[in-house]
Amino acid sequence: MVENQTALARRENGGLDLSSYDPKACNILTPSLLYDSAAPFLRYRAIEVRIEADHEKGDCYAAPGSHWIEVAGRRVPAKLSPAKPGLLKIAAASGLITDPIHSCRIRPDTCDRCIALAASHRQAMRCGDCPARFNTAYRYIGAIRSETGWRILSATYEWDLDAQERKIRQQGRKKQKTYEEALVKFQTGEYRREPDLFDYEEYVQERIDHVVSERYGLAETKALLRLVRAICFMRQVYTREEMALPFVVVKTELAPDFDDPEVRRALAQQATLSAPTLFATGTDRPIDAAFKEHLEHAPDFERTADQAEVVAAAVEDDDVAAAGGAEAGQMFPTEEGSAGGPGPQEAKATGPDPVACVSCDKPLTRGRQAWCESEAGKQAVGGRNICFSCQEAEAKGDGE
Repeated sequence: MVENQTALARRENGGLDLSSYDPKACNILTPSLLYDSAAPFLRYRAIEVRIEADHEKGDCYAAPGSHWIEVAGRRVPAKLSPAKPGLLKIAAASGLITDPIHSCRIRPDTCDRCIALAASHRQAMRCGDCPARFNTAYRYIGAIRSETGWRILSATYEWDLDAQERKIRQQGRKKQKTYEEALVKFQTGEYRREPDLFDYEEYVQERIDHVVSERYGLAETKALLRLVRAICFMRQVYTREEMALPFVVVKTELAPDFDDPEVRRALAQQATLSAPTLFATGTDRPIDAAFKEHLEHAPDFERTADQAEVVAAAVEDDDVAAAGGAEAGQMFPTEEGSAGGPGPQEAKATGPDPVACVSCDKPLTRGRQAWCESEAGKQAVGGRNICFSCQEAEAKGDGE
């Protein structure tokens, strides 16, 4: 029996008990209510996040198709959807990490179908006058630490010009109808002020030009928000009462032994890192090296491009359902495993022992060591195993 029966009672060994929470007092964004104990050097922490339930303040917006009601003399939507600022609050509280390498623009489905058709007919494609030439798609891959490892999921969004044009024309017809009704009321004397002139075709063309110029950013943002909703178990639509309640996120975080001198030394070293060291320059994959060096226990994004669990469809305003994750080491097979060799559960490896810098004897990360052995490293430092600080010092010395 749990001694502390509060809504967010902490258990021994880093565990957490949410079984006695009041469902009318908060929104629990977790599939489990009871976390008995955490793995060594891990702990569970419940974080409250509040999203402003006023649709005019930016944290949320009126859900598509929601009816409007009167509240304190104002017309407000009865149902709300979390907007980008609100979802990013949830993402920050949950410790979401995105893959900086494989999160990128991808080829739209329309292009894939066209390429397959051209390959079957053995005829080259003509993309210049294709009606889908403005279509774009974006994929985001992210991970959250869980009690069983890292949950790595992928979310995509495809921006389709035809769908956007249909939506814009539908909005334009509504505005045209509103303008015509207001004009009739003005002519009959019901309205004293003549409504502003509305040109349907001009409105549609301006809106299409705007969304076409902003399509890359829109696709990226939509993919990111789908990822946050899916990986944090959030619904797309909440009532006003639910949105006003705090959202409780259970975060699994590192809890090392701070009495250990090695831990203190590592923390002090990380606190004094300079910006050039954090984002190493001169490498083919600088951010990936930073992940390997400064987030030692981060998820292995090395092979997530095709292995991450896809959780989002390509239809706008859909209800994205999050699926369960697996251990990071069991989710991504090596090249041998994908070709019929060892399976995903055999692909987990600790890797070789770190190699020391030839100048200062500082252990190199696997990312830095791989760069030193790459073609770029051979041209820059002659293939020597040298850390970035020593490389920078040598470069300054040669300049002088």
